[in-house]
Amino acid sequence: ALNWIYAINMIKESRAYKNTEIGDIILYLYCHYDFIYNNLEKRFLYSANHYSANIMGLIYLAILFKSDVRSSKYINDIKFSLEEFYFEVRTQLLPSGLHYERSIGYHKLTAEIYLLTYIRLIAAGINIPADITARLIKMVKYIDQYIKPNGSVPNIGDNDDGRILPFVSYGFDNHLYLLDIAQNIFPDFETIKAPRPTIDSLIMFN
Repeated sequence: ALNWIYAINMIKESRAYKNTEIGDIILYLYCHYDFIYNNLEKRFLYSANHYSANIMGLIYLAILFKSDVRSSKYINDIKFSLEEFYFEVRTQLLPSGLHYERSIGYHKLTAEIYLLTYIRLIAAGINIPADITARLIKMVKYIDQYIKPNGSVPNIGDNDDGRILPFVSYGFDNHLYLLDIAQNIFPDFETIKAPRPTIDSLIMFN
């Protein structure tokens, strides 16, 4: 759902863009929203990155559909999704900022999920609790600490090659782009590494 939304925004000014085609895509997104909502992957005690991705999808889609004739449903769902997002950030991220699964691969994937959700909430004008911002900064600072001097990362724990917006090809051991994103959204964030310029942040902030 997230990739569809970003992709549509990237091509919507094209002369090849057809409004008749967008209707089918919007219908697909409505169906996708209902499927996510009715098949949430919440687990006890910890829900892991699958549920975080569910919540990210609900937030993006609920904000997209909030002007719909059924807007009251989506406004209520935004409230639900926000509460769940805050709970998962507080639960899945340890006080050190490390993801509780203690896997470098899952830490990167979860960082993408949480940072992209944070960006969307800020863009929607939603006030985010200070402790959530502080925990996300710790999450990125942890990335800053484990990146090696040559820019690669150690392979610790389960390796996950998942990406949220894979519009740019990187090696899966390159996490520097996350520091670049953090510098754009957290004014007080300082990195001990020197991130290479990336196009990811340009896509997100355009």
